[in-house]
Amino acid sequence: MSSNALLLHAATALIGELKKRLSYCFTVTMVEDVYLTWGPVGESKWDFRAPVASWEIKNVAEQQKLKALKLLDGFEQTYGCSLASFVEVAFSPDKKRRTGPLPSPHTKVERTARQFKALGYPKLTPAVIRQYLSLLTDYRADLLPPTDPGEDNIVPFKPKT
Repeated sequence: MSSNALLLHAATALIGELKKRLSYCFTVTMVEDVYLTWGPVGESKWDFRAPVASWEIKNVAEQQKLKALKLLDGFEQTYGCSLASFVEVAFSPDKKRRTGPLPSPHTKVERTARQFKALGYPKLTPAVIRQYLSLLTDYRADLLPPTDPGEDNIVPFKPKT
């Protein structure tokens, strides 16, 4: 291991320990962090450490955005469903019913997961749906339907006579 790699490992461990200790009393948010690229593992069966191939200091928020956009781009290959149809099905329970109130928001994800399972997408579990709805809300809000409930969502009250 080169001296630069040793210094990077030590600095990364020190930063991690500092974040851990400060998080007991404060909310710790990193603006920039060190991102390492690892090289191949040594040929020897006793050498399990991968050497550091390169390192960069990058903005954490930009890296999270790139990771999220990469996940959203690979959605169709991973789950076999397009993002447009995912959004359509995920927001279909919010449409107006013939009578009564709108479906309850706390059961929305479970209802959506059952709909996807019925459509032949069993990989779209409630946890996956929550993750991708959060990613869409944060990074691709242009794909979501408008949130302004118009008069179409209001069900008139008809008292019994």
